[in-house]
Formats: sequence, structure tokens, C-alpha cells
Amino acid sequence: MTDDGKARKERIVSRLFENQGKTLAILHLYITVLNLLKQFVLKFQRKEPLIHSLHMEQEKLVRNFLCCFIKAETLAGRSASGLSRLINRLEEQAIEAKDMYKGPVVDRILEGESLSSSQKEEFLSQVKTAFLTAGHTLLNKLPLTNETLRNLSALDGDLRQHHHMKKCMEGLIKTFHHIFTDKEIEDVNVELLGFTCDETLPELNGGRVDEWWEARTSYPCLQKLAKAALSSFHGPQVESAFNLMKDTLGSKAGSLDVSVLSSYQTVKYFIKAKESSAVKLFPRTSILHTPVNPAIVKNIRTSAGSYKSELKQKRAQLSVEFCALSLSRLHASLQTAAAARRVREKNVVLSFTKHQRMALKRKPADKSQKPSSSSNQKGAKKRRL
Repeated sequence: MTDDGKARKERIVSRLFENQGKTLAILHLYITVLNLLKQFVLKFQRKEPLIHSLHMEQEKLVRNFLCCFIKAETLAGRSASGLSRLINRLEEQAIEAKDMYKGPVVDRILEGESLSSSQKEEFLSQVKTAFLTAGHTLLNKLPLTNETLRNLSALDGDLRQHHHMKKCMEGLIKTFHHIFTDKEIEDVNVELLGFTCDETLPELNGGRVDEWWEARTSYPCLQKLAKAALSSFHGPQVESAFNLMKDTLGSKAGSLDVSVLSSYQTVKYFIKAKESSAVKLFPRTSILHTPVNPAIVKNIRTSAGSYKSELKQKRAQLSVEFCALSLSRLHASLQTAAAARRVREKNVVLSFTKHQRMALKRKPADKSQKPSSSSNQKGAKKRRL
């Protein structure tokens, strides 16, 4: 056995036999505390849109988790933004480690004699550190103060007569203003006034919020707003979208156009939303004698020709773009050559001018030197005489 294997064996033996009580306490602590997070995760893994309840549920999650190790009076009356401000005061407001919520099984283990006093102190210290670290991570990661998530809570049909609902709906109208025309902007504000006072609307009563808004045909602009807001992904749909695309895209489908892939995705989502299959949605009593849709037959027959003509148009467009690019490059090279020629001509002119100036300067100097030489010759003749 290798050294790593021996060390792993010693750890396993130590935790399963020598420190069995501490191992059981840690496992049951995980079971107890992680169950609080499990409910939140499972709720938002449903297929139905629940983004309208995301803000309230994450506030509930943080409050319940902080109650495990924070003084109750510190959390009383605090809103989501008030909870987020506790991020730097967790250790200050924490209760003693022995009073923190650990679950009944862990409490029985600590009250028993399976752990020594030093092991109990070490375990409680680790529990306190774990709670503080997890609480800090939750407050730091969860968007408790996100204004859009808070406004999305107004889509809950049971909260339509709440005094904050009108303000939240106005915030959603500002966020999704791009889906409305100028006339619809005026209409949606008028509909909002009637919506908040309408007592004939049914309660949501735990039903699907998208189905509830689908029946609100008397408020078309608000219905349009709700559909746009509830189409936001918040759960496993994003991952399932990649899985669906993996089934479509393969080694032989790399040349498919984006519009074709989008059509595949739309059809698959439609069938998945209906919780059915293509065979059930488009049944045929007889494969041989039941007439088929002539538009589908026409599309199948002309698909190859349409694809070839589309490729031909793309090649022609690329050819035009290539010619335009070649002409632009030729024009640029000609301009560069002309500029270089002008520079060379300018340099030749400057050089010629410079030589002329130097020649003109040398001529007067030569004339001034001639008399001096003749006078020197006369002086030499006198000296010889």
C-alpha cells in the first residue's frame, strides 16, 4: 500500500471507529441544516414560472437560516434590506455555540458520553464558524435588495390589493417599457388603477401564476407585461435548453442555419410545454390514407432547392464584398504609390535646389582669391630684383 493509501486508511479508521461520535454529530448536523436549503432548491426546480415568489422565498430562507444562530430580537421586524445590513454584525449578534440550532439528534449526542469535553468544545467551535461563514455567504450572494425581484412579487394574484403592489407594478412597467407602444404605455397605467380595485378577480390559491394571468383578458396590457416578466428563466430551464440543443446539434449538423436551430428549439419547447409528443399532437388514423398537410409536403420538396439558392445568394454577396474589398485595397495602394512618388519628386527638387545654392556661394569666393594671387607674384619679382 502506498503512503497516500495508508494515510487515507488511517483517516477512515479514525473517523469511523475512534471518533465515531463526532462523525455522527457532523453528519446529522448536515442533515438538519441542509434541509433548510433543500426546500428552497426543490421549489425553484419546478417547470412552472415562480420568479414572482423568488424575492419572498429567498428572504424567508435567509431569515430561517439566521434564526439558527442569531438572536431573535435582532431579526424581528427587519425587511430584506435590513437583513442584508447584518452582514458585518453576524459575530456580534450570534448566540452561544451551545444554544445554536443543531437538531435533536446532535443535541442527544452532545448530552451523551460518546464525546469527550475537548471534542465537544472543538465541535461547537466548528459549528459556530460554519454558521457564521454560511450566513455571510448567503447575505453576500443572494440579491435581497434587488429592486426588480421585489417588483416581480406584484405578479402574485393574491397580493394585488396590497398597498405596495401598485408601486411595484409601476416599477415593472418602467423595467419592461420596451414591450409597449406609446399608446399602450397610457393604457397600462389606466388598467393598473382598475386592477388594484377589482374585487371580482379570483384568488390564485396556490395555482400557476401564468395560467392565472392568461385568463385576465380584460387587462390586455397588464397581461402582456406579466407574460414578458414570467418568461425569465430562474430554474433548470437554462440547463435543459443546452441538453435540447445537444440532441439537435451533432457532428453532422454543424452547417445548420441559426434560424433552423431556433425552429427546432421552438417546436421542442412547444411539445414539452404541452407535456405530449409529436405523434399525439398530430395524429393520423391511417398512415397510408390520411391526407398530409400540403404545405409540409411543399416545404420538404423545395427545401433542397431553397437551400441551394440561398447558398448561391450568399456566394454572390461574398463575391461582391470581395470585389469591393479588392477595389478599396487597390485604390489604397495607388494612393500610397502616388504619395511616395510625390515625396521622391519633392526630395529631388530639394536636393537640386541645395546644390544650386552651394554652387552660387562658391563662385564669389573664387573671384576674391584671384587678385591676391597676382599681388603675391609681383612681390616675388621685386624680391628677386
